[in-house]
Amino acid sequence: MLHEDIKKPLPTVYNKSHSHWNDYVGKMFYDPGVKDDPDEPDFEAGEFEVKKVIDGNMFFCERVGTPEGYPFDISYALERIRKYEEE
Repeated sequence: MLHEDIKKPLPTVYNKSHSHWNDYVGKMFYDPGVKDDPDEPDFEAGEFEVKKVIDGNMFFCERVGTPEGYPFDISYALERIRKYEEE
């Protein structure tokens, strides 16, 4: 194969999605919290703001009005963001 025939590889799905997920930084959502699950500690309901993308499949979010930060699965957070924006 000639070097002229070698093509640059396409960007990976990770790079595309990671860039796309950065568009959600600053978005807000409401999480109803978790209570009465014997396998999980209680998690208070509240509003959250997306601060950054971590590991390509998680958002790091802070509870509004506090410095508390938590990782949220991107698909879960997107569902909550869409619902929050509809209200």
